[in-house]
Amino acid sequence: MALLEINYYSKMLAKSNEFHVIIPDRLLESGQKECNVLWFLHAGGEDSEKVLRCTNVESYAVRHGFVVVLPSVEGSFYSNMQMGRYLDYVTLELPAYLSDLLGLVFKKENSIAAGGSMGGFGSWKLGFTHPELYAAVAPFSGGSILKADFGPSFDEPHKRRFGTANLTKLAGTQYDLLHLARQAAASGQDLPVFYTLCGTEDAIAYDAMVETVEYCKELGMRVLWQSLPGGHSYDLWDPQLEKFMIWFLEHKEEIRV
Repeated sequence: MALLEINYYSKMLAKSNEFHVIIPDRLLESGQKECNVLWFLHAGGEDSEKVLRCTNVESYAVRHGFVVVLPSVEGSFYSNMQMGRYLDYVTLELPAYLSDLLGLVFKKENSIAAGGSMGGFGSWKLGFTHPELYAAVAPFSGGSILKADFGPSFDEPHKRRFGTANLTKLAGTQYDLLHLARQAAASGQDLPVFYTLCGTEDAIAYDAMVETVEYCKELGMRVLWQSLPGGHSYDLWDPQLEKFMIWFLEHKEEIRV
C-alpha cells in the first residue's frame, strides 16, 4: 500500500495545502487507473492526518480495493469562501490534479464520498452540488447546520466564518442544506444515493440529521437512514465507514439504474 502525503500550491485556495492519498498494492501492481475511489471528508477543527489517526481507513482501502483521497479544508464547511474556494478545490481541482499526477480516472459510477460532522455536512453538499461526480455519498452525523446545537463556544468561530453566530440567518445560502436539496431536486440531474446515519446520543447533530433526511425523502431522493447507538465521534463513524464501502460494492450495479 502506498500512503502519499502531498503538499502543493492550490490555485483555488491561493496557498499551499496538504492532502493524503491511499493506493492499495493490488492497484499499484496492476497499473489500473480506473478504480473505485472514496473521498473521505474530515470533521471541523481537523485535517486529513487526523482521519488517518482516528480511523482504519488504510486497512479498509487495502481490504476492499479503493483509492482513498483525504482532503484538508480547514473549517470551511466544504464551501467557497473568502478564505478559499474549498468546494471547488475538493470537487474540481483535486481530481484534475490527481489525474495529471497519477493518471487516475475518476468516474461517477466508481466514486463515493463520506465524512463525519462537518465532513457529513460536506458529503451532503457534494451530493447536491456535484451529483455528476458521485454514485453515493454517506453523511455521518452532519445534517443542516441552521438549527444544529453547537453550543456557545462556537459563537466566535461562526462569526468569523459565516459573519453571524445566529446560523438561522444562513437560510437560502450555500450553507443551507435544505435550500441546496431543493435546487438539486429541481435540477433533474441523476442524484447519488444518500447513505446516512447518526448516533442516538448525538446532541449536536441528531435532530439536524433527521430533519435533513426526512426533507430529502419528501423531495423523492434515494436516502437510506440508520439511527444507531452512539455519539458524535469516530467510535461510531469508523466501523460504519467500512460498512458503507462494502454496501457500495454490493449494490454498485443497482445504484446505476
